[in-house]
Amino acid sequence: MVAFLDAVMAGQFFKHQETLEEVLRFVDAPDENGVPYYYGLAMEKYVLPGGIEIIGHAGTTAGFASIVYYLPAQKMTVSMVINTQDLASVYFKVLLPVLEALKPANLS
Repeated sequence: MVAFLDAVMAGQFFKHQETLEEVLRFVDAPDENGVPYYYGLAMEKYVLPGGIEIIGHAGTTAGFASIVYYLPAQKMTVSMVINTQDLASVYFKVLLPVLEALKPANLS
């Protein structure tokens, strides 16, 4: 998942740059958790506490949740799969503490 998203974000996936630009054209899509959220063509963008921007996607199936997000300012991609269908627990119980732990590496 990381290699795929890295290729997309580096402009290596689509034949035409305009396609990537269209994919990354986001519209405001308010999230029930109050986190700034935007949606593009099969891509999500969140602005997390501390102004950390993440672009990618998440999903669930049969007892699992997965995410893959690119952090543009940090030029880093994170991915995880956990045994739950609750995406809120992925974001707020797992992802945010991981990003918080990375702050000494100048994430924010």
